[in-house]
Amino acid sequence: MKLERKTSYGTVFEMVKRITEKYTGLHRAGLTLLLGNLPTNIAAYYPVNSNYIVLNGFLTERIREVVENELELNSFIFVVLLHEYLHSLGFLDESDVRKRVRDICASEFGTESIVYEQAISNWLEKYPMLNVPVKEGKAFEVIRDFDYKSQTYIG
Repeated sequence: MKLERKTSYGTVFEMVKRITEKYTGLHRAGLTLLLGNLPTNIAAYYPVNSNYIVLNGFLTERIREVVENELELNSFIFVVLLHEYLHSLGFLDESDVRKRVRDICASEFGTESIVYEQAISNWLEKYPMLNVPVKEGKAFEVIRDFDYKSQTYIG
């Protein structure tokens, strides 16, 4: 799977899971992605001991409007999902997770890649136009087929 093409959250997440297992030996199934309107300084969060990753849909949509291409957008989503997936695997120390994300992105994509750039940058410094008030009123949206390879068919 290439990050250069338009793709789904689920497809990016499958890449996150495959790469994470390669570097940590750990795997977790059954996560659900929720999109919500969060303050722009929060890209996502993982409620400890849950089956959810909550991604800031407001921020993601704003980034989609300002990035130059799909690679830049998908790299941002990859880094954020990788960070939260590591939390879901039990890595809870924030500085440790940030370091792991940087190391994984450097090893997998190289230090000259847009993925690594997204891993080391502060998105509000990189995209200052994103520091805007959040639109209120939108409830959390469940993203279907997020962890699709972990789901079983029920007929």
